[in-house]
Amino acid sequence: MSRVSAQAWPDGIPVDGEQEQRISKPFPDGRTLQQVLEGLDRSLTRPDGLYRGTLTLLRRDEPTVVQDFELIVRSPQAYMTIRSARRAEELRLLWTGRGMQVWIFDVPRRQLTRPEASQRFDPLSAMGFSPVDFFYPWFAANLKPHSWRVDSLRPDWTMIDCTLLETEEPQLSIGIDSAGRPARVEVKERGILLRVLEFGQGRPLLEWKTNRQFVSDFPALYEMMDLRRASVARFETRIYDPKFRPDPSLFDPDYLSR
Repeated sequence: MSRVSAQAWPDGIPVDGEQEQRISKPFPDGRTLQQVLEGLDRSLTRPDGLYRGTLTLLRRDEPTVVQDFELIVRSPQAYMTIRSARRAEELRLLWTGRGMQVWIFDVPRRQLTRPEASQRFDPLSAMGFSPVDFFYPWFAANLKPHSWRVDSLRPDWTMIDCTLLETEEPQLSIGIDSAGRPARVEVKERGILLRVLEFGQGRPLLEWKTNRQFVSDFPALYEMMDLRRASVARFETRIYDPKFRPDPSLFDPDYLSR
């Protein structure tokens, strides 16, 4: 388990303070902050194809909840289903590739929604993940970086503080590890830390049909801590089919409710 899930975070942590003073100077390697975000996007990009895996919810003194997902990427668009056979639940999500537009269809309720800009970071369920958490990359096109600082918990990491182009809330801080890879996303509202997402590197994937194991360039494991719910969830990709070619109609919002 990563440091996110092991760390005991109190509810509603103020993120500003002397220990995390903002640093208004160029990034250490001389790049602009916008160029840094573009590099992080490249590290988060998934090749086109079909991905399968699990969403797992861990809560103290409660049963573990496991759901299956399928994620179809046809850049810049993506389509995802999340299913729980035990609970007879199914969500369908469509990432349009235009800004941060996302559509959500709740199958049992027959309810189709398109969250507004300020709602796209609201958790979909008790898992704590928001709709946009599944569809990286989107940093460079949708965030305005303001400054960078040294991470108080990991001095070898840096954090870039950003706001969204469309709305002032929430604010985001993007963590970068010592190797220059995306490591963490912090989501805050009015200066209060609400959710922390960390990316896990080096997890092997299984290629569909060939059964070849390989380590992807993108993170195959996301771990989310929702501080309001005191829960930890994992989004873990296990299988990749690079030869899957989806029907184009799959990326039409009208298809979600069929």
